[in-house]
Amino acid sequence: MNLVAKKRLDIELMRIIAAFFVLYNHTGANGFSKFLSYDPHTFHYWLYLFLSISCKVSVPLFLVIAGALMLGREPEPVKYLWRHRVLHIFSILLVWSVFYYLLEVGEGNEKFNIFHFFTKLYSNGWNFSYWYLYAYLSMLIVLPLLQRFAQGLSDNDYKYALVLYIAFCMLVPCLQYRVFQDRHPLNVNVSIEWLATNIVVFPLAGYFLNCRLKNFWTKKRLLVLWGINIVAILISCYMTYYRARITGICNEKDSQMFFGTFVLVNCVAIFATCQYLNSNTNILFRLKKPIVSVGGCTFGIYLIHVYFKNYTDTFKNLMSFLQDKLHSTPVLASLIYCVVLFMCGYVVTLIMKKIPLLRKIVS
Repeated sequence: MNLVAKKRLDIELMRIIAAFFVLYNHTGANGFSKFLSYDPHTFHYWLYLFLSISCKVSVPLFLVIAGALMLGREPEPVKYLWRHRVLHIFSILLVWSVFYYLLEVGEGNEKFNIFHFFTKLYSNGWNFSYWYLYAYLSMLIVLPLLQRFAQGLSDNDYKYALVLYIAFCMLVPCLQYRVFQDRHPLNVNVSIEWLATNIVVFPLAGYFLNCRLKNFWTKKRLLVLWGINIVAILISCYMTYYRARITGICNEKDSQMFFGTFVLVNCVAIFATCQYLNSNTNILFRLKKPIVSVGGCTFGIYLIHVYFKNYTDTFKNLMSFLQDKLHSTPVLASLIYCVVLFMCGYVVTLIMKKIPLLRKIVS
């Protein structure tokens, strides 16, 4: 059986969606934080804010995919896990961190210092987007425990966990800020933080959706789910606006307090939709080859896109060209920018995957 036949088209489509949203998340003032340049009473403010909050599904969706594929398996021996999985991801993190560090040295932004390199690799990383690699590394380290935990829970246990997550991680943060403006937060000791961490809640959601709700979704249920998802994103939009009005702080860093509050709902909606399209239609089958090809390159696109974005003159000037020369609207310019960036990453990754040594650092 060839590689194309083995691949799950719904999973590959999810990877493509997640990778594209990663790129949009890194468009800064030209896309992701464009809403800050508009008056809150305008349509454009809410449109760009909606897009920015929607794109936060990117990395959580990757973790949902990881959970769907890995938590249903029998736990591997710890020695094999560390040698073949943990070490592999750490090696990728190390190689690409060296690459970006040397670029910074070449640009004159850093002086070559091995101790400084490893200190930052340990604490912060050399690429702002690589926090996913650190999170994925963490998930792999505890994978045998997560597998036993995921498989040992009953369906009712999952429903109870979902109720807890909705109550403590979605409703309480919004309500306490809306009522008290965060002056009276819930006591920190009343917390389900261990369940709400990225490497637990999203992989568990992936396992549950993949292994327990395989044939659950119908057109009607999907429509209801997307209705809930849109309302959830709009609540995040409103809470972002409300917090900015209360604090008077409107910048990219401090405006994201509620961006991820309902991101689990968005993950579920995208996962369930892709799953439904794969099982109940032939749409994905018709596009099998391009979906498998592009989906197989998304990890490489994620790893290399910052190079194109930050270190090439073409992409440094592309956004202004789209807006000033072609007179594209900001939203269209940012989406075209992401498509071009995505395709450049895809082509380079495709080439690298054909070279034996380089293949290992993009897959």
